[in-house]
Amino acid sequence: MNEATFVLIRLVVWLLPAVLGFLAMRAWRGGRARVASGLALGGLLAGLLAKPLPVGLVLLVLGLLAGWGGVLQGTKR
Repeated sequence: MNEATFVLIRLVVWLLPAVLGFLAMRAWRGGRARVASGLALGGLLAGLLAKPLPVGLVLLVLGLLAGWGGVLQGTKR
């Protein structure tokens, strides 16, 4: 495995908690609690796997905060 492959894998492992957190918050705000809990659990596990440890958890929280705004704008409920 060369250096570029290692960097790409590290980038994906770091971004996975943020993306899963973002999708979990959008699902929760959209009324899909079971989907949101599964995505949040997956994001937590991915956050624990990311090294160094605080980086993955911080990215999970940032993903959750990013998913908080703008979910239901423009929908008629």
